[in-house]
Amino acid sequence: MLGLPKGSLEESTKALFAKAGWKITTSSRSYKPSIDDAELDGRFVRAQEVAR
Repeated sequence: MLGLPKGSLEESTKALFAKAGWKITTSSRSYKPSIDDAELDGRFVRAQEVAR
């Protein structure tokens, strides 16, 4: 399970994962992204919550 930052860090995080070879797609209202690797599961959370 990956905790991904929602909000201002979202686009830069998706770009970083794209450089590593993973495509993350989202819908505007969903907290569950689609990742092109079946073994990865992620959720968008507030950036302050990622480290917890």
